[in-house]
Amino acid sequence: MQNISYAIRGTLTAILLVLLYSCSNKSEETEKEYQFFEAPLTYPLNLKEGYAINPVSGDSIKPIINSLGDTVKTGIPIPAIGKVIDPDSVQKPKAIRAGKPKVKLAYTNVHTIPKDLTVIPVEESKLKKIKLGEGDPTSILVNSLGDTVTTGIPIPAIGKKIS
Repeated sequence: MQNISYAIRGTLTAILLVLLYSCSNKSEETEKEYQFFEAPLTYPLNLKEGYAINPVSGDSIKPIINSLGDTVKTGIPIPAIGKVIDPDSVQKPKAIRAGKPKVKLAYTNVHTIPKDLTVIPVEESKLKKIKLGEGDPTSILVNSLGDTVTTGIPIPAIGKKIS
């Protein structure tokens, strides 16, 4: 039992010494910054003549033509001159009462379910069973009421809300 407590103390002391040594031992690698990407390419800005060729891709730069056929100069600020309007020169807004709102039901398709539902018995021996993904999509089935059911076309299922 005493050997185990010495082993635990020794292990804890060794871990503590490793942690203290690793915190105090600063190497050049920890202070060195790593670059994950290449430095971006830089090109001088040509404010006088502009660019006819994109210096990055080498593609030609086409001028922007407006609807009148004029070339639009880019990179030049357009002066914007605002107009101050005196509030007394403008007609005051009119307040119009909205009136009483009309309330309408959101769920107009909700109906009560009758207590005596019609039940149509099904004779399973007369049913034609087709596994999903199998069968001829052009074949037509006839149900017990004489209605035709085309196969291969999804049948919309309309549910009823029960409250």
